[in-house]
Amino acid sequence: MYAKKLLLLFNPREGAAASLVSFTNREKDVLKYISEGLSNQEIADLLFLTLGTSKKYVHTIFQKLEVKNRVQAAKKARQMEL
Repeated sequence: MYAKKLLLLFNPREGAAASLVSFTNREKDVLKYISEGLSNQEIADLLFLTLGTSKKYVHTIFQKLEVKNRVQAAKKARQMEL
């Protein structure tokens, strides 16, 4: 993983900076469910979270990925091989 990040720094391409973003395990879980098309409530139920906490995770993921919606987040996650 570290070597991959270094290679991206020396071989820039579109989205290379985004692949340096790190996610917590919980954020990865939420991102997986976003990619599957689940709602905030469904994600909350599956992960035993409150709706507000689920929304906060989604918001944080959007910020880290620099996207504005779920479709963009899912697309970028696939591009980053998350």
